[in-house]
Amino acid sequence: MPKKFKLPEMSCQLGSKFTSNGEGEGEKREDLVSFSLEGLMLNAKALDKILGADAAAHLFIRKGDDAIQPRFGDDVNELKLVHRYVDSSVTLTLDDTTLTLAKAKIMKVVLQPQIGGMTWMSCEIEAPAEGDVEAIRKHTGHKISVQLAFGQKPELDKRQKNLPLNEGADDDEDADADDEPRRKKGSGNQVGAH
Repeated sequence: MPKKFKLPEMSCQLGSKFTSNGEGEGEKREDLVSFSLEGLMLNAKALDKILGADAAAHLFIRKGDDAIQPRFGDDVNELKLVHRYVDSSVTLTLDDTTLTLAKAKIMKVVLQPQIGGMTWMSCEIEAPAEGDVEAIRKHTGHKISVQLAFGQKPELDKRQKNLPLNEGADDDEDADADDEPRRKKGSGNQVGAH
């Protein structure tokens, strides 16, 4: 499995949406809290931790007078990560309160390379509702400090096989219809030899 990693404490904005609900049934029902974080600014080292070694070198180039710019210009303005990080830890500093959410999921990570070499990041957090989660609700839309410890990326189910490249080609379904002998088309008038 991929290794876990931690980003340094950063300032960001707590998103305006906050939900607290339950998951599961009966005695197994667990209260969850969900919210978003926006505006985390990642340097090259932090970006490499998320995307892998030399990711920043692939996403940015130096132009002319040492200006660092996104390599893809305006053609690619954001990268969305498809996986979620399970068994993560999120520590929020809300004014004078520090709240750590263990067993969190970090999901829907969006990265936007910026001129100057920094990368803007947003993500969604889902975690068991432990501690003073009402403090999160009170701080929605405000600037806070956060430290993210990314957990494991779930592995793909080994039972799911990759399809061969030619699977589902157009000629697969119509092969039976083409097996019938073709008849000559004619006008229907037959002229016999005399």
